[in-house]
Amino acid sequence: MTRPGQGYAPVDSIYPHKGINTLDPATLADPKFSPRMLNTVVTDGLIRSRGGYFDLGNSIEDPVVELIEWSTESGARQLIAITTKHQYKFDATTNTWVNITQDDAAANAIKSTTPPNTVVLNGVVATYGVGDYIRIKSHALNDGVYLLDGVNHGGADSILTTTEGTIQSAGVDGDVSEIVPLTGDITNPFDWVVATDDTDTYLFVVNGGIDNVLWYDGTGQFENYNPADINGGGAFKAFTVALHFNHLMFGNYNDGSSREKFVIWSNNGDFQIATGFTAGVNDTSGSMLLPDSQGAILKLKNLGDRLAVYSENSIGLFSFIGGNFIFSYEQVLRETRLLSPRGIANLGPFHIYVSVENFFLFDGTRLLRTVGDAVQKDFQANVKLDLANQAFAFLDSPVNEIYFVIPTSSSLTRIYLLEYDLFRIENTRWTPHVYADQI
Repeated sequence: MTRPGQGYAPVDSIYPHKGINTLDPATLADPKFSPRMLNTVVTDGLIRSRGGYFDLGNSIEDPVVELIEWSTESGARQLIAITTKHQYKFDATTNTWVNITQDDAAANAIKSTTPPNTVVLNGVVATYGVGDYIRIKSHALNDGVYLLDGVNHGGADSILTTTEGTIQSAGVDGDVSEIVPLTGDITNPFDWVVATDDTDTYLFVVNGGIDNVLWYDGTGQFENYNPADINGGGAFKAFTVALHFNHLMFGNYNDGSSREKFVIWSNNGDFQIATGFTAGVNDTSGSMLLPDSQGAILKLKNLGDRLAVYSENSIGLFSFIGGNFIFSYEQVLRETRLLSPRGIANLGPFHIYVSVENFFLFDGTRLLRTVGDAVQKDFQANVKLDLANQAFAFLDSPVNEIYFVIPTSSSLTRIYLLEYDLFRIENTRWTPHVYADQI
């Protein structure tokens, strides 16, 4: 009802415009419920629809740590699941997850197959063991990945029995190779980037410097990324990866020697193994030591037309300048105490990240702004530094929300939901949620 003479209709609101929301009920009753993220459909990185839960494909053996939706050079969209050990591609036709983890170079010929679960290798005493995964190739109906639950060396041959998948009788052509799993675990901060050069589009994946850098072009399996001029053409490890001004960049890498404070970048628009990091090809590749970095580099993240370098206790910026030097670098902030390399949300003109003490806004200047004072006491009372690497931020940009997911024990997760106004960042509202499971 309009008040006489006022010319407007009052609208009731139970929410404060900023501060902490103490009116919404906690979510302990339903540990997988979230007000706006009950379930989402994401296309090209944008949330298209929201709805109820449904099963997507068959069960995957290990914990899933990343879901990546990307498009190949041909425009075909793919959904990739990264677990602590393997990589999978979703097959929408069969509604199954296909294991596309790389296998070793050695291949052993198949002598025979016997349903439902036996493969005999031809004159080979295999080194495979129970719990290993094998890939069968070029063997009619049996192509795929299988988990071994038995290995028996019968004379000169090895007899393998499997638990996953069903072996069928087929021709004797084909061979068996061993899947090479990742060695990390759920505490490793994965990072990835999709990059297109003059040849193709690739997905690059790193897992906190534990395993070799992987790349994938949308066909076949993931492979080690081993450019000719890094580690003598051998595989190498990296903690974080980014694409900046068409240069593929790795931070905190290991090429046989630990380079925790180094950033290395490729030639412009060239990520190929033979030429991507080779000097003299187009003379735009290079590397830089960041001596002022406080601790190891943990995250490379684009900030407008610059690249933010988050270290354990400092933030610096790369700026593209072209010419012979390609990039310039300046140390911007110290004593930043980043909680987790995955705990950074990129809102475009600025980042919001979670530190050991609070939530901060970084806009590329030399002054941080606190945005988490409303929940700081609650956050400080619950954060566990031994679980810090499992913390992460999820940006739900269509509704201007960020979910900061903070594990507080092996069975509890606390989520700090930040509702923000991009143009008036002081108008923020926080809602703490408690979940009975980690998400």
